[in-house]
Amino acid sequence: SWATRRISKYETFAGIPYLLKTSRDVLNSLCDPQHGLLRMKSSTTSDEQRAMVVWWSEQWEAMGAAFKNYEQWAIGSDTSFMTEVCRDIMEYSDALFDQYSVLASALDGAASSSLSKLDRSEQSQNSRTNLLEYPRKATEYLVRWLRLRDTYLLSILVNLLCKILRRLGEFDME
Repeated sequence: SWATRRISKYETFAGIPYLLKTSRDVLNSLCDPQHGLLRMKSSTTSDEQRAMVVWWSEQWEAMGAAFKNYEQWAIGSDTSFMTEVCRDIMEYSDALFDQYSVLASALDGAASSSLSKLDRSEQSQNSRTNLLEYPRKATEYLVRWLRLRDTYLLSILVNLLCKILRRLGEFDME
């Protein structure tokens, strides 16, 4: 978490490959279909909910920093290494967004049973909208990548953008 914030704040490249590996491990630990903590746990505490939202926001801030600075980082760097890092960034971002519904469901499941069905529905919509705000901000820099010439990266990019835009449309977000 501290390292993620530092990478996002200072927009440095050196930690990105390590961040991607560590973040993917955390994502798998939380959301793995068979053994993920969020899939196995029936409810979460308010502290766990806050931690999930902070983690999610920090991940997207780091991805936003990567999307924003990648071209600058690539100047004068080994092309094959930077292509691999670019693929890792795109694949991780795609995998991260794929778990949006798992995080949203974990936050929904924590809604107080003392709330009316309408209040729980409103709370659920608010938490989902809040979660979507972070990838929405990152798309500002992600669209710059549409100039890529690598068809594999473009396919992941277009797929990710479509998923994000579809979700944003569900909640009338721009």
